[in-house]
Amino acid sequence: MPILIRFLAAALLALAVHGAAAQGNSSKTLRLIVPFGPGGSMDLIARAFSAELGAELGVPAIVENRPGAGATIGTESAARSAPDGYTLYMGGSVALTITPALFKTVPYDPAKDFTPVALLSRFYLILSVHPSLPVKDVKGLIALARSRPNQLVLASGGTGTTSHLTGAMLGSMADIKLLHVPYKGGGESLVAIMSGEAQLAFTPVSLGMAQGKAGKLRSLGVSSTKRVATLPEVPAIAETIPGFEWSGWQVLMVPAGTPRPVLDRLQAAARKAVASPDFKGYLAKEGSEPFDSDPAAFPKFLAVEMAKNAKLVKIAGARVD
Repeated sequence: MPILIRFLAAALLALAVHGAAAQGNSSKTLRLIVPFGPGGSMDLIARAFSAELGAELGVPAIVENRPGAGATIGTESAARSAPDGYTLYMGGSVALTITPALFKTVPYDPAKDFTPVALLSRFYLILSVHPSLPVKDVKGLIALARSRPNQLVLASGGTGTTSHLTGAMLGSMADIKLLHVPYKGGGESLVAIMSGEAQLAFTPVSLGMAQGKAGKLRSLGVSSTKRVATLPEVPAIAETIPGFEWSGWQVLMVPAGTPRPVLDRLQAAARKAVASPDFKGYLAKEGSEPFDSDPAAFPKFLAVEMAKNAKLVKIAGARVD
């Protein structure tokens, strides 16, 4: 009897939450946890998306920033939240695939503690150099680096960051030796390369594109497999180094155990939000693109990404204990 009572209570709760969200008359607010601070690319994408999602569901939606410890604080908080459909999580390549490889242990399981709702966007990095560097393309950079082993400074936003790992991949695949210098965040690394303190860096497309057009940086290549729509004049690095590719991504998730009716409603609303002209326009402005993929395929995609980034962490010799 107690088991039956608990089952019926859980079923009624799921139906109540589903009904409220579906009808748009809930007094509760959607919380979208972002494991990074305000002002960063993930935070801005979360804010653009949450506005669309809240409108689709008819409930208020707020972004809750919980940064720290390599994104583990916010990610653990989301994983331990009640699976009622009101707490959402903005996951990404860093928290779900890089951090688990950098730390000995993390307080969450990317594959088991979350259920994917929708893949939101994919982004790439630009290989940028200081304009004084006597190279015009990736081929020229490789030749110069081979003539000056460990002399060209590769700036990154820190050990184990996407810019560090992509730089390590470039060194490995091009068989060149670069001097990696980690800075305290992407902003400092960008200043370093713009001032000439460093010679090259991998920067987000939006930043590299703006500084390149201003003549403060020279864009040599994009980390995508083909040229991106916002920068058709900049070749893909893969055109010079076959197989070179790195992309980051954002995924909307809920804690594991969220009732199926609630998940179905969230997935339907998220699909519409991702397809909205405003959100797609925001992504294009930032040099990102919508990530059109079935959430059912995400577990397999996640496993591939975890293995790929774990390999890059090993190549880079990065470790945070």
